[in-house]
Amino acid sequence: MSTTVLDALQNAQINFETIGKMGAKNNPIFMIAMNQLKNAITALENDKGPDDVIQDHMFGDVDTGA
Repeated sequence: MSTTVLDALQNAQINFETIGKMGAKNNPIFMIAMNQLKNAITALENDKGPDDVIQDHMFGDVDTGA
């Protein structure tokens, strides 16, 4: 069975959600990483390419194509 980039990110999200349920969900770094992962998955699902810019700077809006 083959795995796409999107599949791998979705699998990582499931694994991180499991770790979150074990107590990591309140860690600020964990929360940031989960948001970044969610944004990447959403962008790919909305036909953004892996090299597309979805945020111009750290405090800018995130364009996931949604």
